[in-house]
Amino acid sequence: MHAIIERYPALALFAVLGLGILLAPAAGGMPLAAVLAIAGLTLCLLAWLRGNGAERLGLGLLVMALGAVSYAVHADTARSPWQQGGRYCAAIQVVSEPQQTPTGWRFQARVRSEIAAGGTATPRDFTVLAKLPDDPGWHPAYGDLAYVSAEFALAPARRNPGGFDYRDYLDHNEVAGIIRIEQAQFLSGGHGSWLIARLIIPARRHVRRVIAAFLRGDEAALLAGLALGERSDLSKPVLEAFSDTGTTHVLAVSGLHVVLAAFIIFMLLRLLQLPKRLAGAGTIAGLVFYTLLTGGAPSITRATIMASAAILGTLFERKGSGLNMLGLSALLILCCWPQALFDAGFQLSYAATFGILAMTRPVQEQLFKLSDSGLVREWLLLPLAVSAAAQLATAPVIAYHFHRIPMISLLANLVVVPLTNLLLAVGLCMALIGALSLWLIRPLAACAYAVSWLSLRAVALFAAVRFGTIVWPHTTLPQVLLYATLVVLAFRWRRAGRPRLALITAALVLSAFAVWGQATAKPRGLRVTYLDVGQGDAALVEFPNGRRMLIDAGPASPGYDAGERAIVPFLRGSGITALDDILISHSDGDHCGGLPYLLDHVGVRRLMISAHQPP
Repeated sequence: MHAIIERYPALALFAVLGLGILLAPAAGGMPLAAVLAIAGLTLCLLAWLRGNGAERLGLGLLVMALGAVSYAVHADTARSPWQQGGRYCAAIQVVSEPQQTPTGWRFQARVRSEIAAGGTATPRDFTVLAKLPDDPGWHPAYGDLAYVSAEFALAPARRNPGGFDYRDYLDHNEVAGIIRIEQAQFLSGGHGSWLIARLIIPARRHVRRVIAAFLRGDEAALLAGLALGERSDLSKPVLEAFSDTGTTHVLAVSGLHVVLAAFIIFMLLRLLQLPKRLAGAGTIAGLVFYTLLTGGAPSITRATIMASAAILGTLFERKGSGLNMLGLSALLILCCWPQALFDAGFQLSYAATFGILAMTRPVQEQLFKLSDSGLVREWLLLPLAVSAAAQLATAPVIAYHFHRIPMISLLANLVVVPLTNLLLAVGLCMALIGALSLWLIRPLAACAYAVSWLSLRAVALFAAVRFGTIVWPHTTLPQVLLYATLVVLAFRWRRAGRPRLALITAALVLSAFAVWGQATAKPRGLRVTYLDVGQGDAALVEFPNGRRMLIDAGPASPGYDAGERAIVPFLRGSGITALDDILISHSDGDHCGGLPYLLDHVGVRRLMISAHQPP
């Protein structure tokens, strides 16, 4: 353990800080921090007085306390003094680029003050998600100040087991709630960051304009998703296909995007005859700009920090550790945004990168035994090793958040990742050259369309393989520990001695817990689960003999499908992949609207529809 801390200090600090952040919500941020700080200071004092070597443990407890304090402070900023359903008058500032929707505008706003009935202004400082109907008097723009009259609401919490907790998601993004603006009066503009207002937002619009000039539909939306991280325009079937094949990560701007952007920027700067160090500094500045351009998600922020550290190391002839740079990037992100640790994108990004850095070589050594051909090793087995290492590390995270593990992703990534990388490279070149003339990029646009079309067809083909997914209903800590133990044991099986014996013992103990936990569980009797689907009904009946029947399937509308949002997530979270019966009580839309989606995603042995007609 001491050797690991000495070799990867940043990674060790990240693990300790992260543990403090993880424990803070359950134990209370400030009380936990006080206990940890007192214990840490006591150990450090004893180590100083007696020299008993406990200073590392004491320092670790102090770092955990820092994590708990950071979480508590940032969590307070996400709380609003406003009440659910209350109507308020306030001065707000638009702090994100507004997105136009079919019903109006959607943007993040910072509440600067609350205006009482008598005109008294009370200072406020919290962020909300604002929804504004189409208003000819004000088209919101980044940096605008406005007086608004609005209704405040907390985001919906998880309504059913396995469902999405929107309130928790906004809390982790330090957004206090949602306001629906009823009246607005524009005050003034230009109060935001000059960099975002004058460079970032115009650059985003330029990229969108270049793509829209030549591509349409999902082909255009895929390129925009790769270049800017915007996936809202992709159709639902395409998004589901990416999810089913485990290739959604290509839509999250991350390491591969940063590497391509860095290569293009560096080569362009070198073509301009800039010195190597100046070109490296320019590349880092370009990566920071690209990070802001794509919204600064944890995945691209991580990749940019690691790439910048690697560039600096190369320029000054210093070789760094990839795992240490991974820990450094996590420390920098968590110091500014501790809630990122609870974000699924953050977890997947760091798990995948850790897997690639730590496990690619041992996986590669095993795969290289299959062939002595250098061509096969370089073009097939090495990419397969990288994909396998990433999947081994991300499997527990995917199982926890999505209740399934897409095994087909091992093969899908071998095809989809190269295609999307090529599409991204072409798209970035289109954006750069398109700043000079749209006529010059017509050949690139044709190539982009062809590659985008091929990428979408490849994803759809792999998504059609229905047996390529393992359903994993509940992910527990013993399961994760057993999985990690078995993975490490598989790579260290040939190394005899106490470490291997300890791993075998741990695997047996964890297996015993898992087996006996199932063996001693009480047998289920009749169980009926009523699902909250809004205006409508849906209930799952589980009989003692193991049969399962769903009664009604909830409503469906252009903005909400009970089958997609409530029933299928609940079934996946419960480990149910097939139903014996579905009974539709009558033909009202709020009782059968979710049925089509349900039939497409869950096996059904028998469908029964009542002949009763509602009055």
